[in-house]
Amino acid sequence: RIVRVRQERMDEKEEDFYQALYTQSQAQFNTYLLSGTVLNNYAHIFDILIRLRQAVDHPYLVIYSDTQSTSEESKSNFHAIVDQKTKKAANDEETAAVEIEDSICSICHEPTEDEVRAACGHAYCRTCISDYM
Repeated sequence: RIVRVRQERMDEKEEDFYQALYTQSQAQFNTYLLSGTVLNNYAHIFDILIRLRQAVDHPYLVIYSDTQSTSEESKSNFHAIVDQKTKKAANDEETAAVEIEDSICSICHEPTEDEVRAACGHAYCRTCISDYM
């Protein structure tokens, strides 16, 4: 078995979303800690850790998960962050042009050929995404 460890970087929106979720999770854990109920809430703590891991994989895994209460908070947080970042990018035309020119396929990590963009903003080569699906 070969295990390859890659070090990936989150884009600015994903990082902001993760930090917001991390702060929320830390506050929830501290509530359990201060009330002395950490052992009684181990399943909730496991859920918190899983959400953080999902957020690293892709924010949509947290936003559209089955857990509705956290999902609604996460969805509103994510959309607020995306709206803020979108408005900033719209005001800066040069930034938008550079992002389009420097699109890197999220699968092959090469400059995109015949680019396809997902709703989340990730860019793919048409052949890469077709082969993946």
